[in-house]
Amino acid sequence: MKKVFTSLAPLKKIRPGKKASLFIVYLLVVALLIALVTWRGLGDPLEITQSLPGEVGAGREEQPAVMPEKPFDPREDGLAQGLLPNGSALVEQAMPQEAMRWPLEGPIIFAHQQVYRIGNQLRFNVGINIGAAAGAAVQAAWPGMVEQVAKDPRLGWLLQIRHGGGYLSQYANLQEEPYVAVGDEVKSGDLLGVVGESARLAASTGAFLHFAVYRDGQALDPLQFLSPR
Repeated sequence: MKKVFTSLAPLKKIRPGKKASLFIVYLLVVALLIALVTWRGLGDPLEITQSLPGEVGAGREEQPAVMPEKPFDPREDGLAQGLLPNGSALVEQAMPQEAMRWPLEGPIIFAHQQVYRIGNQLRFNVGINIGAAAGAAVQAAWPGMVEQVAKDPRLGWLLQIRHGGGYLSQYANLQEEPYVAVGDEVKSGDLLGVVGESARLAASTGAFLHFAVYRDGQALDPLQFLSPR
């Protein structure tokens, strides 16, 4: 037993030296890595370019920066600006200076914002209903451009004319398809169609003209604009 402990004694003296050598090697490696990173940082900065899909290899031309897509603005859309189905655009007009003429002669049988009942529902009349015989001529009250011609399930055959200043006039309960088309320019007094009985679920029944005026989407009382009789 004494010989065994005696033979291990020299090893105990050697091990501390090996540990010190390994520690010195570790420090040298760390110092080398730090020096390498520092040297790389002093060189030219690394240029990062964004490649387009499908591009490979080096030496390609530099691509311009891609700007973020601009949010959709309905004011810049062609339809919002009045682009008609035939591709022409409505020309912005100034508000007509002439007085608005009556689209036809006849009594007011239902006033603007007057309440009427359909079944168990109460509704407000938007615009005025002018009594007239079936087939009576309907004339343009103001100059403008025809913006819509359609058959509405409630108001029957109708047309809308766009005027300047954000104004829009509507003629409904016509007998048949109006005599004008979308994009036509009309003057005061031009023939638009004839009175009919095509309206359903309206404030009045039978033959009459439904006439309404809007400004920027808000319904107004046409009597504020129609010339005195």
